Amino acid sequence: MRDLRLPLKVEITPSAQKQLNKLDASDEVAILNKIKRFGETGRPSPKPLTGSLKGLHRLRLDDRRVIVKFLSDIAYAIEVGNHDKVYRKER
Repeated sequence: MRDLRLPLKVEITPSAQKQLNKLDASDEVAILNKIKRFGETGRPSPKPLTGSLKGLHRLRLDDRRVIVKFLSDIAYAIEVGNHDKVYRKER
């Protein structure tokens, strides 16, 4: 993973926000806290993805995943969902 300049600006895309809104409130808050903590500390370090998802990274929270794409000095949360569905979407 590349060097991060902290704090890192993290933006949630409109489609990821819609996915967050569909979750129950406690899951939504937990994921938002994880994203916020990542932006402030760079931890946990997101895992790089492979195959058709090469160039993307993921944050994990129990069975939920946040797919992150880095552009310039901004991390975009582009996908939020269960681990069994989030990797199957076409990009």
